[in-house]
Amino acid sequence: MTTNKLWTFNFIMLFSANFLMAFAFYLLMPTLPFYLISVWHLDKGMAGLVLASYVIASISSRPFSGYFVDRFSRKNLYVISYILFVCMFVGYIIAGSLVLFIIFRFLHGIIWGTLTTASNTLVIDITPSSRRGEAIGIFGLSSNIAMAIGPMTGLLLYESLPFNYIFYSAAITS
Repeated sequence: MTTNKLWTFNFIMLFSANFLMAFAFYLLMPTLPFYLISVWHLDKGMAGLVLASYVIASISSRPFSGYFVDRFSRKNLYVISYILFVCMFVGYIIAGSLVLFIIFRFLHGIIWGTLTTASNTLVIDITPSSRRGEAIGIFGLSSNIAMAIGPMTGLLLYESLPFNYIFYSAAITS
């Protein structure tokens, strides 16, 4: 007997993991420019280029991510990508040079592209076909909620803690 249930354990776990991943991402969004300018002494234009490397990597990785999601175990790819995603926050802390920081930022973007592709595909896989549209809409809320509270939280942390704590907070929450 097939079930038409949407809120299964797997759906709730994916929803929660996606929220935490997006929250960690949005936690850094408003604070990284300050970090790049104050720690690495970059001008605003160069800081923008460093930040853009993440988006460029993410967009560039998507076609390949789709291929890998179809070619390999989606769950394994998701778990490995998630672990690497968390590790990149620690990478920002240990980056001893701007070049290494940019490399970590670029890798983080590739991993984000893979992770988000895998998570969306997994949600489709675990959802009854009659409720896929609803599931995708609800699943997307996890990112939207994170987008609503992540930047505010990041700025609150920025006002009271050193930058490394923001990176640790992102790693822990994700």
